[in-house]
Amino acid sequence: MQVSAPSVTEMMRSLQNDGLVTHTPYNQIALTESGQQLATKMVRRHRIWESFFKSKIRLRY
Repeated sequence: MQVSAPSVTEMMRSLQNDGLVTHTPYNQIALTESGQQLATKMVRRHRIWESFFKSKIRLRY
């Protein structure tokens, strides 16, 4: 993905500080309950927009 290791470490630290992931260096990264809820909410919104755009594109062509 062409992302530097320090950038990943910085983002993981930020997500951990926000309470969205648990992370120990050189080990597992896992979503917290809050992280899981936010991820689920984001996926739902994405699917709603995707359905909306698909329906609008079909109507025009």
